[in-house]
Formats: sequence, structure tokens, C-alpha cells
Amino acid sequence: MMRHKTKSILIFAVVTASLLVFAGIIYFKLFYINTNQMNLCIGQGASESPEGNYMVSVGIYPVGDIPPHLDRSEEMLSYLAQNDVDAYVIAHLNWDPTVETDGSKVWSGENSKIIFFDRYDHSDISVAWEDDSTVVINEIALKVPGQVFDYRRA
Repeated sequence: MMRHKTKSILIFAVVTASLLVFAGIIYFKLFYINTNQMNLCIGQGASESPEGNYMVSVGIYPVGDIPPHLDRSEEMLSYLAQNDVDAYVIAHLNWDPTVETDGSKVWSGENSKIIFFDRYDHSDISVAWEDDSTVVINEIALKVPGQVFDYRRA
């Protein structure tokens, strides 16, 4: 009797551990992007909201190594397309800038977050503001600073 119970517990533990490992693999394959591995930003641009309360900077981040001889954005983008290298469009939102005495704005990292992920499909990136609190990135409208978009969960 005792031996049967121990065997059942062991089988249950192995099955549970296997399911957890499988779920972890699925999560990391589908939903996890390690932005620390993205060592290069190609073609970054920034757009300030009409009243100047928000700043969105958008860039293309390839995953993995890019050959060092590519020194212009156009060459790098061409390399991404020709070699089918994974890359992501990532936007960073900043708000509450510090205004210097000369009137210039400093967008610190204190009030910021990543608001947009998208797999780069080799097309142009568009950023437009509908009003001071609505930004449209690649045809997806977001109310800032609260709303986010992540293509992996859409």
C-alpha cells in the first residue's frame, strides 16, 4: 500500500515538473523579448506631443549580432531584410520633462516606459499624434501614458 502511494506521488511530481518546464518554454518562445540582448538601435526617431507633455522615441532593434562593417542605417536595414534577421520596433514613452532655464526640455528616464513592441516587417515606421494624449504608432492608436500595446498579445 505504501509503495503504491509513493509511486503515485513520484509520477505526479514528474508530470507536474514536465508541464511547468513546457509552459516556461512556450512563454519564452512566444512572449519574452530580452531587450538587454538588443545591442544596436537602427534608425531611431523621436516625436513630441503637440503640447510637449510626452515624447515617443521609436527604433528598430535587431536581435543578435550585426556585422561590424555595416556603418549606415540603410546598410543595416538591407542586411536585416536579406538575411531574415529578427528585429523589433520598440517605442519608449517619456513624460514630465524637466525644463531648463533656457527653455530646453530634458526627457529623463525617471518617467518612462516601453509602450510598444512589434516584429519589424521591413516597412517604414510611422508616428503621429492625434492630440496631446493619443499617439498613433504604425496605425495603432494609444492613449498615453496608461495604455500599452504588445503585438504578441494582440
